[in-house]
Parts: sequence; structure tokens; C-alpha cells
Amino acid sequence: MPTRQPLLHGLIIALVASLSACGGGGGGGSDKPSTITPVTQTSPDPAPSQGSQQPDGNANPDQGGDDKPDTGGNPGGDPGNGSDPGNGSDPGGGSGPGNEPPPDPVPDPVCKSTIDKCLDLSKVGISRYKSGKKAAASYTFDDGYRTSDRIATIFEEAGLRATFYIVPTTVEATTSWEFWQGIIAKGHEVGNHSMTHTIDMSDPTLTDQVLETEITEAQKLLEQKLGTRPLTMAFPWHHYTPKALEIASRTHFSVRKLDIGESNYAFAFFDLAHAPTLEEALVDANTQLSQMVDQGGWLVAGGHGVDGDGWSPVTSQFLKDHLAFARQFESRLWIDTYANVARYRTCRTQLAAEVVASSSTKVIVALQGQYDAALCTEPLTVAIPVKDALTGGFKVSDRHGAELPAKVVGGKLLVNVRPGEEVTIEAASQSSALRKASTLSKLR
Repeated sequence: MPTRQPLLHGLIIALVASLSACGGGGGGGSDKPSTITPVTQTSPDPAPSQGSQQPDGNANPDQGGDDKPDTGGNPGGDPGNGSDPGNGSDPGGGSGPGNEPPPDPVPDPVCKSTIDKCLDLSKVGISRYKSGKKAAASYTFDDGYRTSDRIATIFEEAGLRATFYIVPTTVEATTSWEFWQGIIAKGHEVGNHSMTHTIDMSDPTLTDQVLETEITEAQKLLEQKLGTRPLTMAFPWHHYTPKALEIASRTHFSVRKLDIGESNYAFAFFDLAHAPTLEEALVDANTQLSQMVDQGGWLVAGGHGVDGDGWSPVTSQFLKDHLAFARQFESRLWIDTYANVARYRTCRTQLAAEVVASSSTKVIVALQGQYDAALCTEPLTVAIPVKDALTGGFKVSDRHGAELPAKVVGGKLLVNVRPGEEVTIEAASQSSALRKASTLSKLR
């Protein structure tokens, strides 16, 4: 036995030393600092801290509290929430001195290895209006007067487009078909304002034949002469019966109205029949626009000609002053033709933005639903809340690999997607972001 005692004694000493080391409180008294695995590692990483998250766009005054995106699918949920092995524990072996909780993990500046740490995939939706704008405005001008080209130029100089409702049987006496073809070629809308503008279509005694001629035949003639089919209609004097509206809605996807039954919709009159002076008419229009921006609504304005041309015309300066006033809302207000805004509003209700596939490095989002493929041909803006600030931004591409413009506004990644199509989103490298500074913007 004398030869076994030293061995047994050594084992006991080693065991005591080992137990002493394990009772040190997870590194308490040790000079070696505890570490946090960065989120760029492929090993399990800690969930980002609440303090590092960007506010949801719904809290941003530019987005509107009632503009919560329609939620889309998120297969498998967020794998980083609640299932992270390091969540709430110190990878170094325990809490720090004094049993204080470990420090919040520092989010990686690019978060390129786990895309769900960058984006809240449970809240993918479609923005209320294009490019994440909170409100919209459309400017319409009736009857097709000679100064319509002057109106078009004013809007073009402001980078905007307007809508003109014309009467086909009066075109050759006032302007020409080439005149209106040129207006359309510059991106403006030309719509249907009835065949003759002589029939009060609120008269319940009108026959179906008269209504068909004034509405449907007028649309066909405009399409024949202009080469493009009018999508929307405005009734003369805003008068119509339910029957007239039903006939118009059969071939036009939207009819301009004074009231559409929504509290955040307003119609502004650009004329002297609803205000004693142009100054007061301008104040009224500006006030209505401000209210619609605050309420996240849609302003539709209706006028005629300018500078003495047509029925109760305003002046060119009136239009310039109003558009200059509207410019202050540029970050929140989308101004476009009546058809473009109405189409976006209609198609937004028919589609949903959904996550169709995701991995640790990328996510595929598609616009899907039972929608009118003939109408919903223009992109809608998909919005995804951003969790962590990035230095590299995001890389967005279509199904063919072509890169698409994208930007982060109000804590949301915004990208335009056509109905029925899909986009792939990845975290871009910092060098790539520097090259694409014109299309990718940082969080502000």
C-alpha cells in the first residue's frame, strides 16, 4: 500500500482544486472578461436588446398611428426570440460581480448572418400609400379647355402629374385629339367626362340607352381616338343616379365623387363658385390639404381652366401657390393622378405581402391574393419594420437577380413590388452600400 498513498493523495488535491474553481461564481474574481458572441457569427447569437431596436413605423408621426401594415406570413416564427441558448445567460459562465445581469448584447452593424435580427418578419405589410407616404392628393380638371396644356406644364415643372376629364364631342372644337395625345404622353391622365356634357344624369327618367351613350360609348370613342382606354370617370356637375353609377362602374374602375363615405377624404373646389375670392379659395384648399395630411387621408381637387379660360377659372398663380404649399408635406404626401391613387387604394385591399421563404441570410417576400390582374399592374410599396441599425443597408433583387431600389424610412424598409411577383432581401455589405448610396438610405 505504500506505493498507492501518494497517488490517492494527489487525486484528492486535484479534486479539491477543481471544486474550488467551480465555486467561483461564474468568473467572479477572475481577470478574464466574459464575452458576447457577435450576431455575425454562425453560432447561436443573443437576441438584440430592446434598447437597440428602432421604433415601429406606426409610432412615427409621418406614418400615422392607424397605418399598421397588414401582417404577412412568417414561416417558423422568429428563431431568435425565446429559443436562443445565450438569451439571458453569460457565455463566460454566469453573472458578473455583485450578481448583476449581463450587459445587453451589442447589435452587429451589418447583421448579415441572420436576417430576422434585422427585420421584423412578423409585420410585413403594404404601405397605405406609395413609397410609405401617409396621405395622397390628386388634382383633376374638367371639360378639356385650351389652357389644359398650361395646367399640365405647371404640374410638370413641379415634378407632378394631373388628371383631365374631357368631353369627346367637344374636342375638335376646342383643342384636338393630338393635343390630348401629347398630354397623355407626358404622363397625365385623361378620363371620361360623358359624351356631350349636356345630360343631367341625376334624372331618374333617363333611359338606359341614353346613359349607355353618355357613359359607355363616350369611353369607347375616347379609347379609339387616344389609343388608351380611360380608367376613370367624372360625371358632369357631380350628378348621377344609382343606375348611372352602376353603368359607369361596369367599365370604369373608379368614379370621382364629392364624398366616398370616408372621414379622411376631402374634395377641394378650384373655382369661384364655392368661395367669394381666389384668396379665400386658396386658403380653403390649403386647409383641406393640411387636414388630409394630418388624418392620413386623400384630397381630390376639381377645377376647370385657368387664366380666364373656361368655367369659373382660377389662375396659373393659384395653382403654383397651392403646389408650393403642398411641397412642405413632401415627406408625407403622395401627389399623383386620380387613376394612380385610386388604383393603389383598390389593389392594396386585394393583395397581401407575405414571407414565402426565409433563411438565416435572406428572405423572399411576395405580393399575393385574389386581385384584378388587368387593373393591378403597378407596384405597391411593401413595408417591413427594421429592428437593428445597419451600416450596409439592404440589398433587394427581383426573381431574375436584378437589384431594386430600396430605402429605410420611419423605421421601415420600403420596396416597390408588382402584384404576383416576389423580391429577395439580404443585408448588403458596407462597400456595396457605399456604391448604391443613391438607392439605399440609412435609418434616420
